[in-house]
Amino acid sequence: MPNYAVQRRRGTTAEHSSFTGLSGELTVDTSKDVVIVHDGSTAGGIPMMAEDGSNFSGGTIATQAWVTSAVQGEDTLAEMNDVSLVSAASADILTYNGSAWVDVALSGDATMTNAGVVSVTGITVADTTDTTCFVGLWESATGDLGPKTDGAITYDAGTGALSATTFVGALTGNASTATSAAGWTTSRTLSFTGDVTGSTTLTIATDAVDIAMLSATGTADSTTFLRGDNAWASAGGGKIGQVVMGSNETQVHSTSESDDLVSQVITPSATSSSVLVTGTLFLGSKSNPNGGIVLFRDSTALGATTGQYGDAVGSFWSSDDFEAQEYTIHSLNFTFLDTGISTTSETTYKFSTSSFEELFFNRPYNAATAGFARSTITLMEVLA
Repeated sequence: MPNYAVQRRRGTTAEHSSFTGLSGELTVDTSKDVVIVHDGSTAGGIPMMAEDGSNFSGGTIATQAWVTSAVQGEDTLAEMNDVSLVSAASADILTYNGSAWVDVALSGDATMTNAGVVSVTGITVADTTDTTCFVGLWESATGDLGPKTDGAITYDAGTGALSATTFVGALTGNASTATSAAGWTTSRTLSFTGDVTGSTTLTIATDAVDIAMLSATGTADSTTFLRGDNAWASAGGGKIGQVVMGSNETQVHSTSESDDLVSQVITPSATSSSVLVTGTLFLGSKSNPNGGIVLFRDSTALGATTGQYGDAVGSFWSSDDFEAQEYTIHSLNFTFLDTGISTTSETTYKFSTSSFEELFFNRPYNAATAGFARSTITLMEVLA
């Protein structure tokens, strides 16, 4: 070869990407080892394809082929080297036997026409024992259709039960879970067996309904009972939690407007409790009230009447005069349910006079020795 050479401008693919060569200039891409033709305007130029086609990025290459006269006449299957036709007939198909394609006819339950229509006959159906079977469905009443299934309709071969979300239309036979007979247009008589029996008058069998079948709220156990509002609750509503009583037999003759007569302390066990107050007060018949008697919870008056005589504010009993009999002691009884305590702290209840003019307490008016009495106050905690 000559001792001289022409060396073109060259660079990597990356360097070419920002290089625009002169029109007709040739450079060498040292990354791909191909020649690049430039047109004076295209950055990177136009790469020529390598001999091995390694830089071909895809697309279409137009080609043209020629065959010799030796193969121009091979236009049938029999002339192909890997096809071995034995006795080709209408509607045969080609199958590969491991070394060549051979012609065979469909046999058994399947046949095919030369138009490609396949027919299947003589299908043998076995009886199933599966407890979860799915029913075959077709989306049209006629035509060549493939079967389908739906998980919403199943069949249990063990019990013979067909299950679906809803049945529509006429229903005959046994319907163990039927909830509606909207489609009936005539009167029918139903007969029930099992836990519910009868046809016109239905009877629920003894022990057929257990606690688990009830929709009641709460917890059913040995400490609860079923209330009328369909709830299990602990026994105790309205039970008496405690009873305390206070008494006073001190004889009093007073012209004071206000005297404490009898009192008692109670400490409720729950803020939801109520206190039932009962009291019996003994007054001499010569007492001249012109006032009344008040029941206090601490400093709060309870059970006051709508109107009071004189200035007996907050009293549950008030009067102008009292029956005048010299040697008689009269009893005054009072009962009140206090539902507003809302506390578990020590609470004092007492009976006191209000705006009294003259009082004879636990004695007759004419002489202290002419009679004796003990006035009482009883407190009962009523549990919620």
